[in-house]
Amino acid sequence: RALLHLTAGDSPDLGEVAVLDALAAVPEPTRRSLVGRLGIATAPDVRVEAGSLPVAAAEAQALFSEYALEEAKARGEEEAAALLKLRRGVGQPLERRRRLLRALLREWHPDKHQRRPSGEQIRANEVFCYLQGLRSFFLGATEGRSKNRGEE
Repeated sequence: RALLHLTAGDSPDLGEVAVLDALAAVPEPTRRSLVGRLGIATAPDVRVEAGSLPVAAAEAQALFSEYALEEAKARGEEEAAALLKLRRGVGQPLERRRRLLRALLREWHPDKHQRRPSGEQIRANEVFCYLQGLRSFFLGATEGRSKNRGEE
C-alpha cells in the first residue's frame, strides 16, 4: 500500500519505516528500479572479492546456533565464554584454529587444576570435556576424529 501511494505521487505521511519495510518485500531487480524511480538513496552494493571470505568447516555452523549458546550458558559461564572464543576463531585457518583449541584445552586441563579445591577440579574437568565435545565441530569432522584417535 505504501508503495502504491508513493508511485501515485499522493504520499500521505507514511513514514520512513513503512516505506523501507515495503521496499524490503519487493524482489531485488524490481526493487532496484523502483528505488531509482522514486529517488530513494540506498547503500551502495558491496561486492566481495572471490576468496576473501573465510572458509570454515560446515560442521562449525552448529557452534552458531541459539541452542549451542543456550546449552553453554546452562552449563556455566566458563562454557559460554569458551564457546564465544571458538565462535570468534571459526574463520581462521586450520592451524590457528588448532592452536586456539589447544590453548583452551590447556587452560582447562584437569591436571592443571590438581592442587585446587575439589569443586574447582570438577568444574575444570566439566569445561575440559565440553571443549573436547566441540572439537570436531570446530576443526571439522575428519580433523576432529583423526586428532582424537591420535592419527594425522
